[in-house]
Amino acid sequence: MKKFLSVVLSLTIVFISSVGFNFTAYAAGTSVSDAEMISLNIEYSGNLQSGTFGKQFDFYYFEMPKNGEITVKADKYDGKYNLFFAIYDVSGENIYEREGTYNQAYDSSRVYETITLKKGLYYVSLANYSLSGYSYNEGGTYCFSIN
Repeated sequence: MKKFLSVVLSLTIVFISSVGFNFTAYAAGTSVSDAEMISLNIEYSGNLQSGTFGKQFDFYYFEMPKNGEITVKADKYDGKYNLFFAIYDVSGENIYEREGTYNQAYDSSRVYETITLKKGLYYVSLANYSLSGYSYNEGGTYCFSIN
């Protein structure tokens, strides 16, 4: 059933992007050094790869144009694994980190929170971890935006 939902989600993403909604699929970087630039107020999607525990990270970066609040929204669609969402400043200091909470309505791990940031450049990482403690992850599809 979860594979079916993943396929349906993937097809929905392809359809939405082809009809011109403000929704973008990116091949994220695997570290800060090859992070992909993103814009505020646009929803992005990606896939975390399968593999060894702790090795599935996607990295992005964005420019905060002025001091103020942002709303972080992120969903990972696979009930077996939680989403971990983090924001780092340019010096590498982790200034925000949340583990997603399970959202039964969407069978997803969700992060949704408003935080305050200063003007500047920030890095975002998304990762998945096994809730059962196994050292192998099956990957998963996610969507996120920073508004």
